[in-house]
Amino acid sequence: MQGATGTQGATGTPGTAGAQGATGTAGAQGPAGPQGAVGPQGATGAQGPAGPQGANGTQGAQGAAAPANGGYFYTTSTAGQNANTVVPLTTAGATYGTGVALNGGAITLPAGTYVVTYSWSADAVGDLAGAASEVVSAYLVLSGTEVPGSRIRSTTATLSSVDGYVSNTITLSTTGGTLQLFNGNRAVTHGTTNLSGFVGSVNVQQVTR
Repeated sequence: MQGATGTQGATGTPGTAGAQGATGTAGAQGPAGPQGAVGPQGATGAQGPAGPQGANGTQGAQGAAAPANGGYFYTTSTAGQNANTVVPLTTAGATYGTGVALNGGAITLPAGTYVVTYSWSADAVGDLAGAASEVVSAYLVLSGTEVPGSRIRSTTATLSSVDGYVSNTITLSTTGGTLQLFNGNRAVTHGTTNLSGFVGSVNVQQVTR
């Protein structure tokens, strides 16, 4: 017959740890994280090299030619003038080009178009008998014919010994001819208060041939 079970013996000391098992396979990659905040702007980069030179533009239109011929002519004579008589120009102040010249108190013009500035200073007699006004006037004559639109005038309200003054600028064309300055339709003298200097003048400048 079996005897009674004895008491359990004391626990033995632990055994040594076993060797580490092999590394398991890597897990699947996780999803991308959220985009980070925008960083500060970087410093400006160095300037790049200059680009190639562009093609030349088209040439502009040619400018107008310089005046070809012209001159300035005048008189300082204080002799009286009858109505509608030529004012003889006595002095050529300056001329340029060829062909424009003072000839017998008139101006010789070659063919072309001219800008003409003219003036006349004089003391007129009474406008009409018994009237208390004076009229100073002048006009241009080209080759014996009055230049249309060239007649100018100035009227004073009283009789006076002071010279009146008129001037104008006009454009005229000619195939060549003689230009003259004429006193207008009242006889004139020159006042006692007239200062020394020109009393009649004509400046011509050719703008086209």
